[in-house]
Amino acid sequence: MSIDETTARDDHVQLRFDQHGAPISPRIGDPDRTAPWSDLNCSIPNSLPETRQVSLAECVLVELEHEPVAVQLAFRDEWTLFFHAEFASGDQESEFVRHRLTSAAGQQTVAMPRADVRDQLLTYLGRSDSAGRGSLTVRPLSRL
Repeated sequence: MSIDETTARDDHVQLRFDQHGAPISPRIGDPDRTAPWSDLNCSIPNSLPETRQVSLAECVLVELEHEPVAVQLAFRDEWTLFFHAEFASGDQESEFVRHRLTSAAGQQTVAMPRADVRDQLLTYLGRSDSAGRGSLTVRPLSRL
């Protein structure tokens, strides 16, 4: 079976997609490369079609569930982290934690279910220029 791969390089996105729009990481299975999640990043706003925004959000969620990483969303007046609760505190009650720091509201930390994290990632990925420029990056928890 042949896979028709396309690469999304616009707006600093370093993901490859198969014919169905699913992300393919070129780093998986290559011990000489960095971690598979290291290429999950994107500028905001971006010109990705909605299907690729959904693929990116789902790929990020999978990495959050299986690796000790966080997704960092950085804007001029807002900084937000999402990470899996198990890797931070061993809390099995809530799946994810959102830690947010804004110039207006200060610091907030809340537990969230997966569906809410997915919705918020898609909201961030769908932001327009009027909401401000920013970035989405997956980073190891040990380096935050």
